[in-house]
Amino acid sequence: MKRNILLTASQGISIRNFFCETNKECILKLQKKYNIYFVTEKNFLDQYKSKFKYNINFIDIKSFKISKFEKVIYWILSLAFYKKFKTRTHYILLKKPIFPHKFDFLKYIFYLFTPNSSFLLNICRRLSLKITLSRHNNIKKLINNLNPLEIISLNPLSQKEGLFIAFGNRYSSTAGVIKSFDNITSNGFMPFIPQKLFVWNSLMKEDASKAYDIRKKNIFCVGSSQYDFLSENNLNLKKTKRVVKNRKILYCSNSVEIYPGDQSNISFLLKYAKKFNYKVRLRFHQCDIISRWLELPNSEYLEISNYEIFDSLSPDKRVSSKEHLNKLYEDIDESLITISSYSTLIYDSIARATPVINLGFDPKDIIKKYSIERFEEFEHLKPIIGNDFVMNVKSQQEMIKKVSNTLENYEIFNESFMKSREKFIEMFLKDNIKHKTLNNIFTKLKLV
Repeated sequence: MKRNILLTASQGISIRNFFCETNKECILKLQKKYNIYFVTEKNFLDQYKSKFKYNINFIDIKSFKISKFEKVIYWILSLAFYKKFKTRTHYILLKKPIFPHKFDFLKYIFYLFTPNSSFLLNICRRLSLKITLSRHNNIKKLINNLNPLEIISLNPLSQKEGLFIAFGNRYSSTAGVIKSFDNITSNGFMPFIPQKLFVWNSLMKEDASKAYDIRKKNIFCVGSSQYDFLSENNLNLKKTKRVVKNRKILYCSNSVEIYPGDQSNISFLLKYAKKFNYKVRLRFHQCDIISRWLELPNSEYLEISNYEIFDSLSPDKRVSSKEHLNKLYEDIDESLITISSYSTLIYDSIARATPVINLGFDPKDIIKKYSIERFEEFEHLKPIIGNDFVMNVKSQQEMIKKVSNTLENYEIFNESFMKSREKFIEMFLKDNIKHKTLNNIFTKLKLV
């Protein structure tokens, strides 16, 4: 008789990475041995079940509610956590948040007056657990009925997924998968800590060990599914002659709260496109707002990548689809340079052998409460921005200079860049070279 596996995914990007095409064989192998139950949103899951004929049971995550009282308890617990696990990233975002609010100063004051105490943190954790276990009989009933061999959270930072970790720690075995390279240092609070944790690389493993008081033997470096192509003999990716001849630059926007200067930069790049003989391909961030792009200049030097996905779709829905990742790969592969601002695009582009320009400045004509340059103090970005993998520019003039120099001397530049890329992959993505991420996870959990 088959045992059951329970997975939780509250965000679209977790679903996208789990159902990467590189994971198809591993998922099919798993469903032969186990019944797979997925707690998520129906619209995330349906597109993959129908396309790949996965035999996966759906449980609606929306049917599990967290009360306001519980949210207050988790917030108090988070204060104790952040005071104990201090990072420069979180402190900067506390003082200078991405989404400024008139009550931000109250959060900062509460943080300042919270004692740095392991005793307080443990008391808060026990109280939170007791309250959670007493309130969610539907989760307790579900776990008792399924008796899952393993409960795997694809985002253990989520409060809803934390509910399943809380019950799983008592009645089953639990694991959590960190979904992004910035999660631990910027917003690393977990309501409940899983028994095993999976991270991208050794730098994240060190952070996780300090943050969650988990033994290092229970924290595993497995890479990330979006870079599984590195295990398919793609370490020596090269641009085709056609791509080199076409001279395209990929500009990836960010959310307007993080970087409102994208329109200004696009206009600036187009001003020099004819002179330096290049085209700009504009790709919208999933959290971008289409209203700020309604007056795009009509230029023969501008291409739009993914405009159509903004029609009545939420950011989570946009990023959950298989096409989102495939189109990203295509955009990067068709370009000689990627331009972005302090984004995972740095990982994506370097992994696919494309040089990156990071926008380390605020355009002069943009009024912003806090400068984008504060991001350079973030722990997860320092090892990248401070190295030779990335061209970190401080003005539009420096941006266009890097673009023109790279394009005019592409063969020479690329030879140097590929050596830097090898160093980058060794530091941050080497676990993707050995095995595919999902196979890494299931092997460590002894499920395959």
